[in-house]
Amino acid sequence: MMEWLRLGWGTGAQWLAFMLLVAGYVVFELVVFAWAGGHNSKVVFVARGAGARRSSVMLELCFVAVLAGGAALAGLVKAWFRWVRYGAGMALEVLGCGLRLWCVVALGRGFTADLSVGPGARLVTGGPYRWVRHPAYVGSLLANTGLGLCFGTLWAALWAFALSLVVYLYRVWREEGILVQAFGEAYINYRKRTGMLLPRRQPGAGKRNG
Repeated sequence: MMEWLRLGWGTGAQWLAFMLLVAGYVVFELVVFAWAGGHNSKVVFVARGAGARRSSVMLELCFVAVLAGGAALAGLVKAWFRWVRYGAGMALEVLGCGLRLWCVVALGRGFTADLSVGPGARLVTGGPYRWVRHPAYVGSLLANTGLGLCFGTLWAALWAFALSLVVYLYRVWREEGILVQAFGEAYINYRKRTGMLLPRRQPGAGKRNG
């Protein structure tokens, strides 16, 4: 497996830099989910059944598929250009993880690792949630795309983005039902004025008098 992932990488330094980035990303996600699991032992609203389990498994398989697809496509780019794209990919990775961390801070104890809403949870509409309803998933999209770009080819980045987008759209579809159940009319109104993954243009925005 390790030799397969190394496909197309010309130097030990490039390989080490890439693996350190992957390890850092994995550790970051493990810490976030461990923290969420530690303070959310009780939930009020939770998604159950095959659909909920499927969405969680899809998130895990998505990360593996990004690595596998990137490795398969890594040999399509000239070695000298990899460091340039690695730098761009690393920047996207850091940006995505930073956005996810901002979301964790904004949600506080309301952040959960699964599709659930804990007791006493409140609808958060500040911080990054002021503009979009699922900014943490936007962060994951950026991080996964950056990881794909770190393989040195745009094809790997496109593969990572497309696959992650499909998986997270399914996750959002499952999650929004729980949020409507938990917060009712307040969440429905919030959904009307915010975008799912991209900011929504407000009515009248950009208009000038005269």
